[in-house]
Amino acid sequence: MRNIVSIIVSFILTFNLYPQQQSNWQNFADMKSTKDIISTNNGIWAASNGGAYFYDIVTNSFNIFSKSSGLNGTELTAVGIDSYGKVWFGSVNGMIDVYSPETNSFKSILDIFNSDKISKQINDITISGDTVYVATDFGISLIDSKSYFFYDTYFKFGTFTSNIKVNSIIVSDLIYAATELGIAIQKAGATNLSAPESWNVYDQANGLPAGGGNVIIFYNGNLIAGTNSGLYSFNGTSWLPF
Repeated sequence: MRNIVSIIVSFILTFNLYPQQQSNWQNFADMKSTKDIISTNNGIWAASNGGAYFYDIVTNSFNIFSKSSGLNGTELTAVGIDSYGKVWFGSVNGMIDVYSPETNSFKSILDIFNSDKISKQINDITISGDTVYVATDFGISLIDSKSYFFYDTYFKFGTFTSNIKVNSIIVSDLIYAATELGIAIQKAGATNLSAPESWNVYDQANGLPAGGGNVIIFYNGNLIAGTNSGLYSFNGTSWLPF
């Protein structure tokens, strides 16, 4: 669903933004490839390979954000909105930019960007309460949305290899993660999530196809994993084609 909306927004951007560029000599990045979106009551925020933009559904207009606007990351891969209305953008190189609509300014978080990890891409941003869950190419990092302080990172889930690529996260009663090897689900009652045994993991032995999970969502009460071979639904113990 997210990819379908992304395509629609990209078409809107192509036909509405380009005519404005003909008479204005400005620095416009190529934003046709939308990587992630999130909707609000009055519009849609999008992360693209050329920066960020906001589509206002009321005025049918776009607000473009690039380096000239204070955005440090340009090849963006993820977007999320916290409870304070701040918009979080993740990039392919691990840089995080947080936009405050109240002050019309950006704050850059460079902890992942400056880390010694070889692959630092941010693949998903999910926010619950004051915690920002950042899915990366090496695990899940947790950030306080008020202080911007990193207070934990989960590198290993069950029997999956350490520093595994996490593609998607959802948080409800538990934390659910789609990884390159399969699905990891927090065990009920587990509190020390840095411990591998705090997670149940599911792979081909539990019905998932090879290639792991690309995205995970709840749909009509069902836990659904999107894979390279289609959608799979969880019945509590195993995964079945959906």
